[in-house]
Amino acid sequence: MKIAYLDTNVLVSFIKPNDPNYNSSSIILLQPFVKNFISTLTLVEVKSVISRQLIELVGNLPNNIINAIDGLSEEEKIEILYKYLLESITIEIHENVAIQEDTYSFYKGKMFSVYSLALQLSNTTKLRALDNLQLAHALLIHQQSQDKIDYFVTGDTNFIKQISPAKKHIPFSIISPENLLTLERV
Repeated sequence: MKIAYLDTNVLVSFIKPNDPNYNSSSIILLQPFVKNFISTLTLVEVKSVISRQLIELVGNLPNNIINAIDGLSEEEKIEILYKYLLESITIEIHENVAIQEDTYSFYKGKMFSVYSLALQLSNTTKLRALDNLQLAHALLIHQQSQDKIDYFVTGDTNFIKQISPAKKHIPFSIISPENLLTLERV
């Protein structure tokens, strides 16, 4: 089975029915035809989105959950929505916690490998910091585990356009959720 590293926006699309990637993200997350990988960074980003967009997202929940959380505090609602999302989907959470001596940048101390790689990537990708971190997570998983990533899936069209010049250094395809369905869904 092929492996797809999912960008945060794929998970967020799943809880936003008005999102253009909602249908394809739902299929990817509920009917997995590839192994879906994320990192702990994705967990942090998803929870941040939920906390900032809580009112909009609660309206998208099934009625039985909306009724069950009525009267709860905002913090409790955030936790329930976060738990609901993670329990509804099929994903594997991967993390790289290796620390290395950074010889790449001006800083000559030790740092997490993912930060060092994100610093290196920023020269060629021109992506936002969190996008470089997500890409660095995917690259480290690909390099350091027996699970080789085939696809980096993102609903961010700017990411896909921006990454084009750096693609020759990336050992997997960077594609949209819709393209993943086209390529891999049987």
